[in-house]
Amino acid sequence: MLLGCGPSAPATGPEGTSATSQRGAARSPEEAELVELHWRDAEASCGRSVLCKQVGRCHATSKDHPCWTLNRCGGQCHALSSTDCERSQVCARGGACTADSGHCVVGKDADCARQQACSKSGRCTFEGGRCIAKTRADCERSEACQGGGRCTPRSGDCVTETDDDCRQSNRCRSMGHCSYGDGGACTVRRSEDCQGSAQCTEHGRCVAAAGECIVSCARTPQCKSSGLCSSRAGECVAASRQECVMSRECRSDGRCTAKDGTCVPGAFVDCLQSELCRKQGRCRYADGQCVEPAKR
Repeated sequence: MLLGCGPSAPATGPEGTSATSQRGAARSPEEAELVELHWRDAEASCGRSVLCKQVGRCHATSKDHPCWTLNRCGGQCHALSSTDCERSQVCARGGACTADSGHCVVGKDADCARQQACSKSGRCTFEGGRCIAKTRADCERSEACQGGGRCTPRSGDCVTETDDDCRQSNRCRSMGHCSYGDGGACTVRRSEDCQGSAQCTEHGRCVAAAGECIVSCARTPQCKSSGLCSSRAGECVAASRQECVMSRECRSDGRCTAKDGTCVPGAFVDCLQSELCRKQGRCRYADGQCVEPAKR
């Protein structure tokens, strides 16, 4: 709040003299001319100031105010109308588009709708003195929903909560990120996610693997390392012994047998041919593991 002479403050004169008593004495023509000159300079200065551009405070204190007679009004700039606020950065950036007591504040839904956070983050509704995302419509019109699937209002923000949220996003159409993931973000969980996306239609990446759309499981690092070379229910799995035998984990750890979609040690020969056998003596198969022979 501005000191002494702000539009909302009861201005006082010297030694606590009230503004009313100061107005009681009419200004002489010379005083009136001097006040007019000082007020015009201050008005022009406020209109050119950074305060005008940034926070809408573009006007000097009214020339009828007694503080001019007392020479105490200089350097004080105020927002006198909502037009001042609407032209300022604080309106576009923060929704403070309504003039109140010389300042720009957020005062209604229309203020929130003018700010950047409405189009970007869905914060288009005025509540509790601030702009929030209150309705699904607030979120669905925003870049947060269209770009990243954050289409559900929750505690004043737009968040992702369902597959439907993800399907509304550009990332679903372009990257196949059409399913709601555990971390609260959209991801690729099924090959169906990929098959409707540009990744599939334009680049042939139609298979889901590790949260992305890929050309095929056989071309993934997991195929070479772990034998997960076949697609099943949107995931890469080990579907045959041949896929496991070709993997690094078969050679290193004896994981050469396909079981329940993964490669595991499954027989004496798996362990015998592994590096575990040659380097650590773990050549015996027991209970799904390669272990050292029992000591006698």
